[in-house]
Amino acid sequence: MSGEISSLRFGISKLNPVLGFDLTFASGKGILFDTYGIKITDTIQFGNDTDAWESRIKNDNGNILIRNAADNAYGGLYCALLGAESIYMNANAAEIKASGSNDRYAIFQAWDTGVGQAEVARLQGAADPYFATGNNGNASKSYYSGVFEICQGVKIATTTVTKAHDSDLFAAEDTSDDVTIWQQPAGSVLLGAKITLDTQFAADSLSDLDVTVGLAGDNDGLIAPTMNGTSDSAGTDYSTRGEYWNTSAEGSFWYAASATDWVAYATATGANLSTTSAGQVTFTFTYLEMA
Repeated sequence: MSGEISSLRFGISKLNPVLGFDLTFASGKGILFDTYGIKITDTIQFGNDTDAWESRIKNDNGNILIRNAADNAYGGLYCALLGAESIYMNANAAEIKASGSNDRYAIFQAWDTGVGQAEVARLQGAADPYFATGNNGNASKSYYSGVFEICQGVKIATTTVTKAHDSDLFAAEDTSDDVTIWQQPAGSVLLGAKITLDTQFAADSLSDLDVTVGLAGDNDGLIAPTMNGTSDSAGTDYSTRGEYWNTSAEGSFWYAASATDWVAYATATGANLSTTSAGQVTFTFTYLEMA
């Protein structure tokens, strides 16, 4: 049994009907309760125009749950303003998401005495999206790419370059070779550099393989030779500093007045570089860049 009801107004203190059927309301119609509302002891279900249930609101010991029709997953709540005493992430890897469109953002606000609500952070959509704190023209920004902008125009970034045994650094039919590994931007300051032995090098008769970093014609001014790539444990880091760390003159290691090409040098003992069948290193450079 079903009935279409255009509007039913109640001004009584309690409504407790016992119905053995569904009530179907015409589009735009419903039940209006003036004063005392309605008491639901378990669940309100919502359907679509094909009479299929799609979602439900449940009472669970004083908590209101928004669930799907099968009651086996949570549904969503969309509104213009949500007031809450706290937000509890009730799942592993829970997410906070800004709008899924280019250049849109979500704002975090705090009370500014004598002013009102003020932006203190935001999630900003962009080609390289970022999380920003502050809103005074000098906001700090943490980019998806890994770059961190301390304040307007001052960034800390890390660049990594990986070279496997079959890459250009180890291609020479000789015991030594070199390639430009990274170009330090003009006007930047290099804060740190290291080489990581990802995988040991192997070749017939190969007893040692060392990798260093320097400038053209100076193969260990940045990272000095301390590696034995055939016997050191995978995961070993090498950051013994060369002579460039002992000067602060313009154009040297600390400050690059112009773009500077850092060169990686590979030296093998007992076999040519091109004969290696295994091995890999990763170079890491951390630098401060000022616009």
